[in-house]
Amino acid sequence: MAKLETSNWNPPQGHERQVFRSFDEFRPFLQEHYPGWRDGVRESLRRIAVAGILDPLTDQPIPPQELDVEHANLRETLSHRGVISRQRAVMLLLRELSEQGELPPFEELRLYISEAVTPFAERLQTVLPKLRCSEYLPEPDHWLRGQVPNRDLRRIGLPPATFHAVICNEVLEHVEELIPSLEGLAEVLTLGGYLIATVPFLYGQQEHLVKAIWRGEGQPPEVIGEPDYHGNPVAEEGSLVYRYPGWQLLEDLRTAGFRDAAIHAVNSPTYGVLGEELPIVFLLVAKR
Repeated sequence: MAKLETSNWNPPQGHERQVFRSFDEFRPFLQEHYPGWRDGVRESLRRIAVAGILDPLTDQPIPPQELDVEHANLRETLSHRGVISRQRAVMLLLRELSEQGELPPFEELRLYISEAVTPFAERLQTVLPKLRCSEYLPEPDHWLRGQVPNRDLRRIGLPPATFHAVICNEVLEHVEELIPSLEGLAEVLTLGGYLIATVPFLYGQQEHLVKAIWRGEGQPPEVIGEPDYHGNPVAEEGSLVYRYPGWQLLEDLRTAGFRDAAIHAVNSPTYGVLGEELPIVFLLVAKR
């Protein structure tokens, strides 16, 4: 792991969040800003190497020597104690919504996240006393069965309108049935509750890129082209990618019962939020 070079401590301030509700709305922004994005990434890294970042939940300073950069895709790295760039974007938005009154204060916030054995889950457990976590463990003999709850997003198995917010990090590209999974998430949210998610987002196109098609319980999926697998902390072989979502995902959310759905583009060298070839992380945000 490469450590960021350090200099005098001087924390930067502020961050930006742009909201888009369609590809047509985003396209002019993309055309205007894309040519300067790589320079934006380099400048942000220089600032972070000098000043470090702030913890997105508490504003506690994190000096640069405590940050790890494992590879060029900064969305998936720029790590502090296992929490990476895109996850800090989620935490930052969760905090903003709470401070703005869109969600209850952290001590009252009923939050469900679709992971349980990750540094992200461990970090949230330190500040959210009403947090509920789970993993997807379809194998009946999985070693985690009985230790953490096993929940399928299509049938979460919790009472309707239980949670103020739901977080799904890099999950929706792997679910066998997208619309039923989104409906399951909507069902457990209170009216006015929020879904916050990250996905490997195809920000330059409307349609999903379909990689596999679910053919029913007990049937192997129909794989289109070479199969793609992503890392999964509870499965050594990883998780099959069924789709890379495009802007069509917003329409899917509305079909599933969400009143409002948008893509938020978050940029914050202050909190260590950077993408791969772009200085922003895309968050999917939908309101029940």
